[in-house]
Amino acid sequence: MAENVLSLIRDLTSSDSPLPSLTTGYTKPRTVFFSHLNKTFFRYSYTTAKIMYTVLLVLSVIFVRATHVPSASGGFWTEQLKGCFAVVIGFLGALLSSNMAAIIMTKMDKAMSWYTKPLAPVVLYGPTGLLGSSRNHSCLPLLGS
Repeated sequence: MAENVLSLIRDLTSSDSPLPSLTTGYTKPRTVFFSHLNKTFFRYSYTTAKIMYTVLLVLSVIFVRATHVPSASGGFWTEQLKGCFAVVIGFLGALLSSNMAAIIMTKMDKAMSWYTKPLAPVVLYGPTGLLGSSRNHSCLPLLGS
């Protein structure tokens, strides 16, 4: 973790740092910071991020449309709406179960323990999130899947 902090401090104290301009008030984001498993640290412009994410979205929609197999229960967009509904229900279950874990951690006086290591949130809240989202797949028969 120290390597990421050191590289972030060097970047923010360099002559290219956006910190001096923060005294003028809020400005739209211009930089994206991304750290992958505490091994690599990336920084790129917000414009580059928007382009990358838009291309990823378009390629994903093309891939899903190209690999869609028609079914008797509905067309392509009907299936996508069913999937979106299932994802929202799963998200709500994951949110509920993860917050229950956070409440338990607070009651044990370990509220900030997830902040001790970069992968601690994954270990602490990953299983509860998966449990909460997987329990809600029982709603799929109601959707006709």
